Amino acid sequence: MLQTPCRALLANLAAGDQRKMRMAIAGLSFFVGVGNVLGYAADSYSGLHHIFPFTRTKAGDVYCAHLKSCFFLSITLLLTLATAAAVYVK
Repeated sequence: MLQTPCRALLANLAAGDQRKMRMAIAGLSFFVGVGNVLGYAADSYSGLHHIFPFTRTKAGDVYCAHLKSCFFLSITLLLTLATAAAVYVK
C-alpha cells in the first residue's frame, strides 16, 4: 500500500540525481524485504495478543485478538515513521 507513495517521495527527494535515486530505491527495497520477514514473523508468534491485552474481547477468540494486535502494531509503526519523515525531511 505504501510502496508507490514512498517511491514517489524518494524521486522527489533525489531531485534528478541518479546516484541518490539508486541508493534510495535500494534502501526502500531492503526495508520492504525486512518488513515482509517481520510481518511473517509477527504472524508466527502466537503470544502477540499478550503484548496488547486490550485486543482480547469476549466477542472474539485468540486469533481475532492476534490479528487486531498485528493491525495495531502496523498502524503504530506507520504513524511513527510518517511523523519522523514529516519532521526530518525538508
